[in-house]
Amino acid sequence: MESVFTVSPGTVAYVTMEVIRDSNQAMLLAAATQKQCKVLDLGIAKDNEEDLEKILDDAFASGMIFF
Repeated sequence: MESVFTVSPGTVAYVTMEVIRDSNQAMLLAAATQKQCKVLDLGIAKDNEEDLEKILDDAFASGMIFF
C-alpha cells in the first residue's frame, strides 16, 4: 500500500487512490485576495497531532483572524 500524500496543482506525481489533491487552495486564496483580505498560507498539515498543533500555533501567533 502506498503512503497518503498531498499534491498541489501543477505538481507532477504518481497518482494513486490514496492521494489527496489540494484543488481548492488556489481558488480560496484568489477569492480572499479579491476581497482585499490579508492571506497567510500556513501550508498543509499532516494528519497527526504534532503537525496540526504547529500549524495552529503559527496561525495564532500571526495575530490574524482566521476560520
